[in-house]
Amino acid sequence: MAKLAALIAALAAIPEHKALVEAAKAELGALADLDAKDLATQFSQAQTQVTELSKSVKELGAKGIAADALQAIVAGYESRDTAALIATEFGKVAKAHGVRETAVQSAVKLADLSGVKVDLAKRSVAGITKDLFESLKKDHPVLFEEAQANGGVTPPAAITPLAPAGATGAAQTKLPDLPGPMGGFIKAAQM
Repeated sequence: MAKLAALIAALAAIPEHKALVEAAKAELGALADLDAKDLATQFSQAQTQVTELSKSVKELGAKGIAADALQAIVAGYESRDTAALIATEFGKVAKAHGVRETAVQSAVKLADLSGVKVDLAKRSVAGITKDLFESLKKDHPVLFEEAQANGGVTPPAAITPLAPAGATGAAQTKLPDLPGPMGGFIKAAQM
């Protein structure tokens, strides 16, 4: 404090710095009036403010995490809404392009929908075109009515059970000899 007072006295000797010297004396007087209790009180108040700010930052961080989770939920709903819009529009158009009514759901899953654009705000779908169905028909003809009409899919033949040994009627079919537990099971069934 003594060095500061000596510096102010040296500045007072220079007439151009008279206003600066008066301001420095006023500040020095204010500092001299402060005692240790006032400094401790101000420090305590500053620590309280820092603690409150830390709590606020933590709360904002938690709200940010909650906002991220909410955005993920909204994105999930938008994704499901987009898929439902595409499926609905695809179903409307599919019958006109020859997709069997029972195969529409499978066709939606198998179709290349990368070119389909959805506007959720307008609830519109664009890009379900003839080319999409032609590509689908080329890759999966069984989904289309033409394939059914041309015999493209045939149901499996009826499976007739083997008659037990010694039964009268149909001739028995000889089953292959298999090693291991399965072969033992087959042999036991034939007895």
